[in-house]
Amino acid sequence: MLLKICNTSFEGKMKYYLMLIVVIWHCNLTAQTVTGRVIDETGAGLQSYTVNLFISPNIFTASTDSAGYFTINLTEVKEETLPKDYTISNNYPNPFNPRTRIDFTLPQTSKIKVEIFNSIGQNVGNTIEKEMQAGNNYIDLELNGLPNGVYFARINVNDRYNVVRKLMLLYGSQHLSSSIQTNEQYFSKSVNLTHIDSIVVTVGLIRSKTFSNLPELTGNQLDVGNLQIQISCPDIQTVLYEGKTYHTVQIGSQCWLKENLNVGTMVPTSTIPVQDGILDKFCYNNDSLNCEKYGGLYRWHEAMKYTGIKEGNTGICPEGWHIPKQSEITELKTIIGESANPIVDERYINATNTSRFSALFGGIIKNGNSLVNNFITNFWMSTNKYLQVYKYNNNYFFKDLVAETEDGFSVRCIKGAFPKAPVIIYPMNNFGFFPAQGVIKWQTVEGVESYHVQVSYVSNFSYCQYNQGGITTDSFKVYLAAPTIHYVRIRSKNYFGYSDWSQVYQFTTTHNNTGKPCVGMESVVYQGKIYNTIQIGYTCWFKENLDVGEMIPSTQNPENNIIIEKYCFNNIPANCTEYGGLYKWKEAMQYTVTTLQGTQGICPEGWQLPTHELIEGFGGNIGSNVSTILATGNNLTGFSAKLGGYFSAGFTGIGFDSAIWSNFGFSPDGTLYAFYLKINSAASSAYGSPWMANSVRCVKPIQ
Repeated sequence: MLLKICNTSFEGKMKYYLMLIVVIWHCNLTAQTVTGRVIDETGAGLQSYTVNLFISPNIFTASTDSAGYFTINLTEVKEETLPKDYTISNNYPNPFNPRTRIDFTLPQTSKIKVEIFNSIGQNVGNTIEKEMQAGNNYIDLELNGLPNGVYFARINVNDRYNVVRKLMLLYGSQHLSSSIQTNEQYFSKSVNLTHIDSIVVTVGLIRSKTFSNLPELTGNQLDVGNLQIQISCPDIQTVLYEGKTYHTVQIGSQCWLKENLNVGTMVPTSTIPVQDGILDKFCYNNDSLNCEKYGGLYRWHEAMKYTGIKEGNTGICPEGWHIPKQSEITELKTIIGESANPIVDERYINATNTSRFSALFGGIIKNGNSLVNNFITNFWMSTNKYLQVYKYNNNYFFKDLVAETEDGFSVRCIKGAFPKAPVIIYPMNNFGFFPAQGVIKWQTVEGVESYHVQVSYVSNFSYCQYNQGGITTDSFKVYLAAPTIHYVRIRSKNYFGYSDWSQVYQFTTTHNNTGKPCVGMESVVYQGKIYNTIQIGYTCWFKENLDVGEMIPSTQNPENNIIIEKYCFNNIPANCTEYGGLYKWKEAMQYTVTTLQGTQGICPEGWQLPTHELIEGFGGNIGSNVSTILATGNNLTGFSAKLGGYFSAGFTGIGFDSAIWSNFGFSPDGTLYAFYLKINSAASSAYGSPWMANSVRCVKPIQ
């Protein structure tokens, strides 16, 4: 999360005031207004939609009335004098993508503390504490990488004054211009603006649309006309099913039928439906007109076509649609918020129906009886749970409940949603050994038609080496410069559109042959054993730990003689065959104890133990991506490390730990230490006593 805090100096204010004297002298002091109407695709007005008008650096807000009309007054009446008390503005833009700003003024030097929380009260960023000078200030908050949703900024001043601001992160919505340095609207008594940057129309997280290329505001009043919002699902405005037309409605990423299902043959509410190939429905009070108005009421087994619990089952829905999953109901509630008012038909008192879900209170069937019409409605899920929408004190709420499957409830069908963002498998984030001619891989997403990959030198993807859509596989081959830092992100696409972008991963390219046998030395025969090679960057490594010399018991120390002496884990020779020998550092160095880099030690002629720099670079480039070097992981580098443990006052770590010696030792305080590559849940450089017994991997540079 990015924080930027600014205080406008006194000198800066005076320069600005002088400039404003000239500007205001020529301003028309008559109020300016912008009017318009928000409508759906049928031309019907949309009530209670928020209209945000952006004229940099200002934001003006209005709400639509019952017919969809709005009026925005651009007149400002703020004074340029220092306020007598603290003031903190709402954030703008809101919704934002992904940066937003909060202005505030301070009468004296104050301590500011800012915390960001998600909708369930979890702190999603670092706590920010800053002492600020008196005057006009601002805070920029950037929530890049967090999912769409509602967040809360809690601002504390001097440990005694608290204020909470509601933030709405919505990718694709208005950007905050990075060129804005102060909230200059505080210094003008009147605003006479001509160029409208954009108008963003939103209703919570349900839907949003940005309108740009708007006419200039040359006079005191501008009517922008009708601003149309798509309510129905893309390319599926209606569905004809069993002789009845159902409309669709898009809510967030979900596509729903706008009416309750009404199919099948009406039977008395006392009937117990059976699996006989005939779809039985109940009508409230056994009145077929109630089915026409509210839809049929179905027992759960009948609605599921007697399949039992089967998440996402089509049941009695049209082909391509299904009974809602538990997760889809949870997502719907997350989009709508705590109150059910946005999904209840606006003909009910205090219902807003801003989602256009248009829920009607059609009642339920319980124990063969029709109950609580105009007070409650229940919607089956594909588990034997249901979503209950109910009325209390002229407001509306919902909750999930478990029901008797013999009860009769409504069915509202849902189609697939916008897809989830892919998860990048390779390269991992901050991976340092990605071949210049490499393959980017990701996890497949259910129900996806294609993927879109972007690869760039810059983290904001303003310029891309690759900007490729229409990919139908789970991988994409790239040809990149090396060694260079790159960034990658991927999104998926299905019938409804694109997902959000995946998390941005950073990686560094290296030599093209990384992960392949070293050219011209694919294997080495040494003391009767064959060692394969692997190229990583510009270094050639043995692919196996060294296993040479004679095994000695762990109770015995090696000696400086002509015999190479090794330990085998738990004194079992087979462990040397599997994991390589374990050598004390001086033995591995063949007693050439030096700080010079390039010691051959017990490696073959022309090869050496890894240098200190190589160990540090290897650990830094792998880090938490240890799976890429493990034989039991994805081993994308081909390093094929095995967690063969080590010896230090006893054998330990086999199966979860390993260490590989470097050829660097040092004595900062008279005590000898030796560097090694530590491999467990991560790869990192470390140093320890040379009396440890670790593995040895031989390397050589590639010219």
